Amino acid sequence: MGAMDEYTGQQQRVGNVERERAEHFLQDAYAEGRIDEDEFSQRIDLAMNARTRGDLNAAFTDLVPAAAPFFGPHPVYRPPANRNSADVPGAKATAGITHLLPFISWIIGPAFVYVISPQGSYVKREAAKSFNWTLVSSLVFFLLTLLTVVMPFDLDFLVGAGWITWVAMTIVGSVQAFSGANWANPLMRLSPWKPLSEK
Repeated sequence: MGAMDEYTGQQQRVGNVERERAEHFLQDAYAEGRIDEDEFSQRIDLAMNARTRGDLNAAFTDLVPAAAPFFGPHPVYRPPANRNSADVPGAKATAGITHLLPFISWIIGPAFVYVISPQGSYVKREAAKSFNWTLVSSLVFFLLTLLTVVMPFDLDFLVGAGWITWVAMTIVGSVQAFSGANWANPLMRLSPWKPLSEK
């Protein structure tokens, strides 16, 4: 009986309203960076030409969590918050706090959050950003301190400016994470090295 219901659900016709919902969902996925431009074009083509729920569901392959209802009274156009999204309950608060952990635990706090967070989740990405920023900044501070010892002129102001920059950008990262933004620290673009993946 279950397989028959599933087949019937797949064969149910869809209209313009369902196609438009699908289009909005795919636009959101593209804006969030979960699909690239080529994949967006392919999926939107599938959605706009869909005649049945089965056709329409094909546009969401690998985009929708497995627990989402593919069949039933409401096909999968607007699923519950994806676990990779900042809209998962508690994700923004956890990510924001993670950015502040270096003030009390250096890289250990963000590293711990990174390890225990689900793969691809918003919290894991923000923990990686916090870890990378703190570690790269620490290496820069170390080099600046070394330069102040080696150089014949006073470079203490650079170390002070570096600390102020680190504190300011750490707080900005936290505020952005609390708001759910997918913010990238502009200073990290200068670093070719990111030990943890921010994806």
